[in-house]
Amino acid sequence: MKIRKRILGVVLAATLVVSQAVCVFATGSKTATTGISQEFKDTYASETVTQDTLKDIPDDKMSKENKAIAEKFLSGDIDGAIELIKESDPEIAKELEEYKDVLTMQYIKDLSKATKNKDGKYEIGFSLPNKTANTEAIVLNFGFNTQKWEISKLKGKDNQNLKAELEDPGLATVLAKKK
Repeated sequence: MKIRKRILGVVLAATLVVSQAVCVFATGSKTATTGISQEFKDTYASETVTQDTLKDIPDDKMSKENKAIAEKFLSGDIDGAIELIKESDPEIAKELEEYKDVLTMQYIKDLSKATKNKDGKYEIGFSLPNKTANTEAIVLNFGFNTQKWEISKLKGKDNQNLKAELEDPGLATVLAKKK
């Protein structure tokens, strides 16, 4: 009986030690620290997109059809979103076919403090700490003024300060694919 108690004690102690060690190896959420880079935080107003955010965007800024596309991206149904984009813009949809992961969605509300570059576009900064070296990412933005989808390549090597160019405020979705 004493041997069984000792064995049970050792097993319980080992379980306790292992369970505490497992927490050390856990990784954070994919979107926990993604969003706008610190360098740009005072340049424009934005917020991470949720279901409530999409509902609050006025219909004159984003039609119900385009909100349906954004909802599919938000829920992770990228193929479904691309299918819906094909109806209005087959060229954009073709460029998105290989992208299988949403890294972040940002509602870019106000660019009044931002300046335009020589191409007439606003420079936006993203922080994507969970983007790996074998991942290529782009920004798909629905522009509220132009009422169309646009793609911008992310520039830079520091995942905390990746830059994209947008025509106007909108719903910016960062999509990723394996290289």
